[in-house]
Amino acid sequence: MSATREVGRSTIYLVVGRIVSLLASLGTVKVLTGYLGGEGFGKYSVVVDYLGLFAILIDLGLHLLGAQAVTESETDEERDRKLNSIISLRLLVGVAVFFSASLLILLFPYEIEVKQGVAIASISALSYSLIQLGTGIFQGFMRAELGAISEATARLFVFLFVYLCAQWELGFLYALSALTAGNGLGALLTVMFFRRLFELRVIFDRELYEDVLKHGVPLGLVMVTSYMYVKQDTIILSLYPYMPEGITNNEAVGIYKVPYRLIETIQGLPVLFLTALFPHLTEYADVDHKKFSKIAQRAFDLLVIVSVPMVVGAVILSDEIISLITSGEFGWSRAALTFNILIFSSAISFFNNYANHIVTAFKDQMSLVLPNVCYLAINIFLNLLTIPFYAHNGAAISTVITEVVVLFGNFWVVYKSTKWIPSFRALVPSLSISILMGLAVYYVNYMGAHVVFSIPIGAFVYLLVSEVLGAFPEGISLKIVFNKVIMPKNR
Repeated sequence: MSATREVGRSTIYLVVGRIVSLLASLGTVKVLTGYLGGEGFGKYSVVVDYLGLFAILIDLGLHLLGAQAVTESETDEERDRKLNSIISLRLLVGVAVFFSASLLILLFPYEIEVKQGVAIASISALSYSLIQLGTGIFQGFMRAELGAISEATARLFVFLFVYLCAQWELGFLYALSALTAGNGLGALLTVMFFRRLFELRVIFDRELYEDVLKHGVPLGLVMVTSYMYVKQDTIILSLYPYMPEGITNNEAVGIYKVPYRLIETIQGLPVLFLTALFPHLTEYADVDHKKFSKIAQRAFDLLVIVSVPMVVGAVILSDEIISLITSGEFGWSRAALTFNILIFSSAISFFNNYANHIVTAFKDQMSLVLPNVCYLAINIFLNLLTIPFYAHNGAAISTVITEVVVLFGNFWVVYKSTKWIPSFRALVPSLSISILMGLAVYYVNYMGAHVVFSIPIGAFVYLLVSEVLGAFPEGISLKIVFNKVIMPKNR
């Protein structure tokens, strides 16, 4: 199979798996919001985001190194040694880090239930880190569908277990136990897939770990600071002593995290696409700048084509979307404005993630460390400035402003590393067609169509008009997206 079709096939499997995961995750949010209410869902989100800060510490870019171990190893023995060393390192560091997280939470002024929840959910975080590692390794084997299956399986079982907890009216800690059980089953399936592809055993390879320290730690530092500037707002919201009148810390977290859960899932779509693209960016990075630039620009065009209509449609349907993914008597409608703000950060993050992958392909990760520390400082300052006045909406505004700053900073680093400047040639046609799509969506929504139907109608209008008018840059069309993705015709 050609590289073009490999990227296309992998991306399609990943997108389908992500859609299943999206539906299961949204179902989980809907059940939890009705089951736990604003206060309980806020506590649940604090536990998950707190552990997320530690989960990123153990990544070290290992999912990308796993893909490289498969594609760059000269023999099966070398490949197996590297993969087993990477998996062993992930598990060893993961146990140490999450155990430390369970102890450190005792120093925070949270209620005892939150601290107990962290201890329970730390096992879930370790399991999910193994699923994420598997995504990169499976991509290296050109078996992306295995990672998609593991992810979707975990999300489906989490939904099932949470639903049962709600039906049996169990408590907050049982909801976190359901999360742990679902991710545990996904991790078990990932291990079963590993055994089908290579001989699985415990290995600690000093030579490989030196390579991880050289290439993975810089990437890990970038990911830590990147994660913190989009996640520490949850911690600030949960602990800030001066909140606007009429809302508690946990309620503010709950309102903020409802749209953010949807945003996080949306952000996963381009990440999976970029994971499929990454081996080919790496291949041309230092060999053929012209070919690299062509691939990079087409990928950039596709991100523009996806992100612009997403923002337009989300703003028009925000009230209906929030109503769709929440339940219960708590005032979740307040999350609609938060969603309208956050959807802009989601679109911008597509390009920031892309920039990170390009810099990583050129092995220039250290250039991102200092900028990311600056982004983190800016985001903390903005949150402390806005949260006392606007609570959850203040956190959303801070996130958008920070993402804009990151956009300019990251692509400046991209230019220094690659001498490539992206063209916004797809922006005007995409925006023009998105406006037409938005009018169509507004009309069908006004006529009473359910949001479940409004979204696919909008997507159909956007794709149909773009294809009929041939509005996008040369080489970008429905046929290209499905048959060639972003690779040149001849390779």
